[in-house]
Amino acid sequence: MNYFEIKNADDILTINDSESCLYLKYRINLKNLPIHDRRVESNSEYLYKGDGIGYINSYNGGYAAAVYIPIRLRKPDEYYAYALSSNTPLKHVRLTEIRNQRHPDRMGRWTNYIQVTFACDSVEDIRKIADSIEIYVYSSRMPKTGTSGLEVFDKYGVPIYNSNLPTLRIAQIIRKTFNGDTLLSKADYEMGTVKFQGIKKPGMCYVYPILDIHTPTGAYVTHYVNWNGDSVTIDTDYKGEVGAPLAPHSVKTTQILIGELDGTENVPSTDEMEI
Repeated sequence: MNYFEIKNADDILTINDSESCLYLKYRINLKNLPIHDRRVESNSEYLYKGDGIGYINSYNGGYAAAVYIPIRLRKPDEYYAYALSSNTPLKHVRLTEIRNQRHPDRMGRWTNYIQVTFACDSVEDIRKIADSIEIYVYSSRMPKTGTSGLEVFDKYGVPIYNSNLPTLRIAQIIRKTFNGDTLLSKADYEMGTVKFQGIKKPGMCYVYPILDIHTPTGAYVTHYVNWNGDSVTIDTDYKGEVGAPLAPHSVKTTQILIGELDGTENVPSTDEMEI
């Protein structure tokens, strides 16, 4: 039972005393992070310590770049959510949390990471793009500030909202499901460009699930997300024949969450690559 609720002008619940908001804990920039050719520098220690951007030549003649930010400061009962912003267009961008056993200080033990990947046309573009990216890390572990404003606590006395701290705000959901058990035409999977509506400072929060369809005969359909600043364009990579039966594990939905980052400007930006 909720004893405290706040709804917005559209009658949508925004705060109650049972569910925790996520507050902006880190705002990370990638400026001046070293860039490494992964085929020349086979030792990937720098990559998994968060000390650099690794890139390789991709199959289409361009470049694929990756950044890993180790998650080593998160508490056992703490959860993170992420957003990404850039004033430079991003091609085939991905923001997710992964884990592996390659951290040089923790070989053989699992370490979680924020992983950011994107594609570009030249090595020079990697520097330009990286310097424009900011990553926003939101935490479920809401602190007490002891200052003026509104604080909401759950029944255990744990803070779940603080008006002095920027919280994660989902402003737009882009979602489409492609039903059916056989392969459709490429045109049927196209989503094109989706403009953002009424968002002052957009950020890409979450892209999951993402269309990933396969057939036993080798056909496939995959979506890739391009960030344009005021919109996203979803590319469709397609190969196969219409009517082929789909593999049971195929993912038939693409969903992109767009956040409102307006009001986060006063949170200091850091280049510390460990969270």
